[in-house]
Amino acid sequence: MPIKCIPFLLQFVASLQQTMEMSNFFVEKKWTINRFSIYWSSNNKSMLHQQSGEFPLHPIESSKAQSSLEFLVFVTISILFLLAAVIFFGARSEEVAEMKKISEMEGICNSVSSRISAVFASGDGTNSSLDLQEAVLGKNISVWVYGSNGSVTVRDDETDVGCPLSAQSVSNGSSSSFEVAKNATLRNSKGVVLVG
Repeated sequence: MPIKCIPFLLQFVASLQQTMEMSNFFVEKKWTINRFSIYWSSNNKSMLHQQSGEFPLHPIESSKAQSSLEFLVFVTISILFLLAAVIFFGARSEEVAEMKKISEMEGICNSVSSRISAVFASGDGTNSSLDLQEAVLGKNISVWVYGSNGSVTVRDDETDVGCPLSAQSVSNGSSSSFEVAKNATLRNSKGVVLVG
């Protein structure tokens, strides 16, 4: 996103430079007015008044105009820097939020995998529970076990995070690939971990 703004910023700086050049032109020259026309002359304005009978306009004082112009340039550059900072830090905060979400999903995945593997390793008759309600509270997350692939996957609307499952035999009673309930029981029955 910040790269797309570079041509716009370059074009803006070029137009600002042209504006500054025009402003310097008007500040440096003296202006006089006739009855119907406006003339400028770099000559002495009082001589022009005596020779042509023109009425001098009040000239812009260079120091005031230069101060105003410098202030305008300062404000413009400050706004450009602020805009660039907002774009940069906005993109950065989105990346940080995404990394935090993935880290939380990896934590859930590893927790489910280790709990199932522990019940499998403990042998026949081992019982345990798996409570995911607090971990997924307020999030659209689902946890899937793929026993045939030896993996656990945590999913939301945009991201899938997987981790290995060391338990060799896992089932929900009818399939080795299934979604884990938010509050599930784990039971080792003759070397098969039943998740219900």
